[in-house]
Amino acid sequence: MKNRNIRYSLVFILLSGLIIAFTLYLYADADGKTGRTSSTSEGCGNCHGGSSSNVNLSVSSQTGSFTVLPNSVTTFTVTLSHPSLTYAGINIGVKTSPTQSPGVNAGTLSPGTGSGLKLAGNPAELTQTVPKQLNGGSVSFSFNWTAPSEPGTYYLRAVGLASNNNGQASGDEWNWMQVKEIIVAPAQSVTLTYPNGGESLCMGSKIDITWNYSEVSFVKIELSPDDGNFFPFELVDNYPALTKKFSWTIPTTIDPGSTYRIRISDASNPMINDVSNASFTILPGTSITKHPEKQSVCEGYTANFSVSAEGVNLRYQWYKNNNIIPNATLPIYSISTPKYSDTGLYKVKVTGDCGEPIFSEAAKLEIKQAPKILSQPEPVKVCLGEKVTFTVKAEGYNIFIRWNKNGVSINNATGETFTIENVKESDAGLYSAHISGACPPSVTSNEVRLTVDLPPTITTQPQDQFVEEGTDVTFNCDATGTLPDFQWQKNGEDLPEATGKTLTLKKVKPADEGNYTCVVKNNCGTKTSRPAKLTVRSGENYAVLTLLNSYLDFGSVNIGASKDTLLKGIIKNTGNIDLEITQAYISGSDASEFELQSLTLPLTLKPDESSDLMLRFQPTTIGTKTAKLNFVSNSKTNPSISLVGNVINSVNFDNASKFIIKPNPPENYIFISNIESEYNFSGNIEVIIYNSIGEKMFDNQFDLVSSDLRIDISNLPEGLYFLRIRDRIMTFLKVKN
Repeated sequence: MKNRNIRYSLVFILLSGLIIAFTLYLYADADGKTGRTSSTSEGCGNCHGGSSSNVNLSVSSQTGSFTVLPNSVTTFTVTLSHPSLTYAGINIGVKTSPTQSPGVNAGTLSPGTGSGLKLAGNPAELTQTVPKQLNGGSVSFSFNWTAPSEPGTYYLRAVGLASNNNGQASGDEWNWMQVKEIIVAPAQSVTLTYPNGGESLCMGSKIDITWNYSEVSFVKIELSPDDGNFFPFELVDNYPALTKKFSWTIPTTIDPGSTYRIRISDASNPMINDVSNASFTILPGTSITKHPEKQSVCEGYTANFSVSAEGVNLRYQWYKNNNIIPNATLPIYSISTPKYSDTGLYKVKVTGDCGEPIFSEAAKLEIKQAPKILSQPEPVKVCLGEKVTFTVKAEGYNIFIRWNKNGVSINNATGETFTIENVKESDAGLYSAHISGACPPSVTSNEVRLTVDLPPTITTQPQDQFVEEGTDVTFNCDATGTLPDFQWQKNGEDLPEATGKTLTLKKVKPADEGNYTCVVKNNCGTKTSRPAKLTVRSGENYAVLTLLNSYLDFGSVNIGASKDTLLKGIIKNTGNIDLEITQAYISGSDASEFELQSLTLPLTLKPDESSDLMLRFQPTTIGTKTAKLNFVSNSKTNPSISLVGNVINSVNFDNASKFIIKPNPPENYIFISNIESEYNFSGNIEVIIYNSIGEKMFDNQFDLVSSDLRIDISNLPEGLYFLRIRDRIMTFLKVKN
């Protein structure tokens, strides 16, 4: 019995010891374990079974990089996370091998302040001082690592335990952290050698940025405009360091200034860098901000060209048509009294200390000429009704040519030529061209005369004659027109030396009998008189009907009115036996407008006896009317009387006083006033002038632009005239000019 009790006592003591030993082991792990970081070690498995993926470990670098310099100090943080457990332990080491256990330490570890870590074990590793509580499912452990002086690749290893902190191994979980490589790189440096401060550089120029380097593969180059406070301009990145230079063209758009610096850095590690020791200056390049502008000036007026430019120490040289202008070296170039020969293209070359010389845009100089006559109009002599053209040649800037007659502007007569299609007698006068332009002064051409020659018009017709043989006979002929020539003919053949207004035949004989005509001609035409028959009596017995006048003009007669004319002694028997007129009749297209009034037929006239005759003109239509009075008798000849009359509208002389003609009497011109107030209209109006016997002397259309008209009457002979405008007639007396 005693021995049994002794056995029970020994068993109890043994079990108690094991329990105490196990408990002491657990509480001894709470303040950390080391030598467990290698994946080839047992990790935490000696107490807590196999590793669990519920435990996740990760590491971060304070610099964001796991490449460090020799002997540099870097702060790392290992973070442990678990979905449910609340406390954690850690073992951290940096080794020369990723798996060797416990491995050779690399560099020096030191716990971070307040990290809850300590150095323990041999070789010394980091572990927790006490279990660290998770917050939000994770907890972090920070530490510092001083890199060894020897460059190479080193391995950060860690193992972590997540615990329920109940003092027992059951329920806890652990896992290794994936090994993280730390590269200790050789000592790196990069040193900027140019520009390093104090330089003056030109915009647009190309410079070489140079440097020295050590253990740097690629560089990044940046520019600061504010003495190195900020570097907002990247010039190049990942540029091979071994080239030791980078060619940079300074942009022309950059702001000039004196506070620029360059920074060069390792493209993979911005901490390795160098900056210009002092600021350098960027000078503006040569540029033109305002080009010369086109100039358009009149001859003799100043022309100014100017240029605005930017740059350093600028110099100027002006050119005309690409040729240097001597002494033109200012930003402004002036031509004080330009001539037409100064016309051309002007530009300036601007040269500065920075950049290449540059040329401005070319600006045209246009010299505007004052009007100048190149050829004068010529005097012209034409016949009535012909076409005439005056021509002037002129040059100048924006010239305007206006034609004048007798110093007065002609309506709508502009341009180098002035043409009158159908010349009237009133068109004669002095013509000139007035030339004005954009530049003064205006000029006036020579005055040249337009001479209007009139065609011949026979005013006195030769008359039939019945004479005794051996007597002298004279035929008379007269005509108007310009310098008419006269030529007498017998039976259509010219009579030698018969070139006057009269033809006298001495001591006529029967052989002189025939038809005599007067041919009147000038450069404007030819007119032939009516034939005058010469009858020579040589003792035979016969009657001869002779007319004292073979032409009767009734003048102007109002339509609907009539006019009677008595011709006293118009019919005479110049024969030696009785004249018996058995018939008298009126022929022609207008015969119905005329009427024989007082001739009783048959009519017998003894030799040398005469008879009166009365005719009536009673028109029914407007215009000039003509007819012929014919006789039938026993006369050797039966001459006829030509009849003419002009028919006009009825005239109301009561209203004529509303017009005013001045001066009256006139000489060369008349002015008619109050036309517009009389008719209350403007536009085209016809003016007709008749002489005292009803002949139409002037007929023209006028464009009435005011109440007054000016009419040239210089070509009218002196005498009494009737001026008609519509149904108004006025009289004036033309005096000798």
